[in-house]
Amino acid sequence: MLSGQGVKNILDKAHGFPPGGSRGTYRDAMRRAGFSRDEQDDVWTAWRDMLKDELLKKYYANRNQ
Repeated sequence: MLSGQGVKNILDKAHGFPPGGSRGTYRDAMRRAGFSRDEQDDVWTAWRDMLKDELLKKYYANRNQ
């Protein structure tokens, strides 16, 4: 759900989210920024999809080695 409002908000530099951080760091930052539950769900959905994509890329890159 990359088009979700939560993802747009977390990428907005005005919110000051670090480019890398733990899930807890982002959870606290989203709470402080006033993200709705739906916006937080958008972020976690995109985060999960990104991890799956990275795992598949690594799997197929290393598959023939």
